[in-house]
Amino acid sequence: MNWKSGQDVGAGRTSDLRGLYTRPLWIPALQSTFNLVLFAVLASLAIAAHWWSLKVTLWPLMGFVLAGFLNAAHDCAHGTFVNSKTGNRIAGTLWCAPILVNFTIFKYKHLTHHRFTRVKGDTESLLPMTSVSDYARRMSLYNPFRAPLKTLDVAIGKLSPSA
Repeated sequence: MNWKSGQDVGAGRTSDLRGLYTRPLWIPALQSTFNLVLFAVLASLAIAAHWWSLKVTLWPLMGFVLAGFLNAAHDCAHGTFVNSKTGNRIAGTLWCAPILVNFTIFKYKHLTHHRFTRVKGDTESLLPMTSVSDYARRMSLYNPFRAPLKTLDVAIGKLSPSA
């Protein structure tokens, strides 16, 4: 179904699938502006705050906004943030810069992950997740340094992408 017209565009053809993600440029522009302004406001409040309790409250909120930056970069990696390959590359690079992530490596590693999902070397667990509580338990035990270190090993040639 096309999100705008509600018509079934068929399955299987790349052009039909690409049509599912066609959206006016003002939508990602508005989302980007909102996220950047929200982060700037939260950062300004955190800097200006005289009470540590307010700073400690604002920091996790800033973290959620920064996670949104990675989510936007994820859309750029899949080529769905804007309707242009160049636009997605530029936007992805800009979204990754504040969180100190190299967009080229992120895109390569993420798309490699999709090609080799649930095989040896994938950053996600090979064990099946059978419930939401199982997923939550695993995420609470997740080592946040494992995937970046494995990505670094691939970037410097120590591991192959599928190893």
